[in-house]
Amino acid sequence: MLAGVAVFGWLAVRDSWSDVTATFRRLDLLDIVLAFALGLAASAAAYLSWRSVLHTLTPVEMSAHDSRAMYFCSQTGKYVPGSVWPALIQTELGARNHIPRRAVIVSYALTLTITLATAGVVSGLVLADARSVMLALAAGGALVGGVLLMVGLLHESGATRMVRWITTRRNRGGSDMPIELHPRNAARGLVWASAYWVLLGTQAVALAIAISPEAIDARDALLVAGAFALAWLCGFLALPLPAGAGVREAVFAFALGPLLGRPTAIGLALVTRFVAVLLDLGLAVASGLPSLVRSVRTNTANRSSTSPLTSATEHDAS
Repeated sequence: MLAGVAVFGWLAVRDSWSDVTATFRRLDLLDIVLAFALGLAASAAAYLSWRSVLHTLTPVEMSAHDSRAMYFCSQTGKYVPGSVWPALIQTELGARNHIPRRAVIVSYALTLTITLATAGVVSGLVLADARSVMLALAAGGALVGGVLLMVGLLHESGATRMVRWITTRRNRGGSDMPIELHPRNAARGLVWASAYWVLLGTQAVALAIAISPEAIDARDALLVAGAFALAWLCGFLALPLPAGAGVREAVFAFALGPLLGRPTAIGLALVTRFVAVLLDLGLAVASGLPSLVRSVRTNTANRSSTSPLTSATEHDAS
C-alpha cells in the first residue's frame, strides 16, 4: 500500500516536487503531534462504533483488551488488495474468543454500512464550496446515499432486515442463533462513526490551516472536511486497491487543488495518508502484542497442567 501511495505521489509531483516539499516544511512538530492526536481519537471513535454493534449481536462477553486487539489488528487487513481481509481477520480472532463467526461477519458488514452512511453525509459538506460540477454531483450523490442508509438503519425494522439479508446471503441454511440490531444500537454506532469523521475532518482542516493559513476560511474548512470523507468513499469503491491507495489521494487533490494549489493539496493528501498508516500499524502492535503474549502464556499453562509428566507426578503423589 505504501508503495502505491509512493508511486501516486511521484507521478503527481514529479514536475513540482520542490513545491510539495515546501508544503511539508510548513508543518512543525506541534502540527504533527496534533494530527496524530486527532487521528488517535478518531480511531477510538471508530472502534467504539464497531464495538457497540458487535456487543449487541452476540451474548458472549469479551474483555476490552481482546476486543481492541480484534478490531485494531483487523485494520491492517485493508492494506492488502481486496476488501475481505479485515473481515477474515476479525472472524479468526473472534473465534479464539468464542464469538460466533456469523455474528462477527454481520457486525463487520453493519459497521461498514454505518461508516459509509456517515461518510456520505459528511461528504455533503463539499457542497458548501464546490468548485466544479463533477465535484458537486459526486458530493450530492454521496449525501443522498448516506441519508438513505441512515434512514434504513434507524427505521424500526430497517436494521433487522439488513441483518436478515446479510445472514441469508452468508448462510442460506439458516441458524438457530437469532441476530438482531435494535435501532437504538444502530443510532449509537452512527453517533460514534459521525464522531470519527468529524475528528478526521478536523485533522485535515488543522493541517490545511498550518500549511496554507491565508487560504482557509469557514466555508473552505467545510470543503476540506467534506473532501476528506468523499475521497475515502471513492477509495473504498476501488476494491482491488489496498485501502484505496492512489484513488483517495487523487480525489482529495482534485477537490482541494483550486483552493490550495495542486502541489499543496497533494502534499496534504500524502500527510494525512501517512499519519493514518502509522496509526493503524502502531495500534495493531500496541493492542495485538499484549493479547498474543497472554494467549501464549495461557496455552503454555494449559499444556503444562495436562502434560503426561504432570499427570504422573500427581498420580504418584496420590
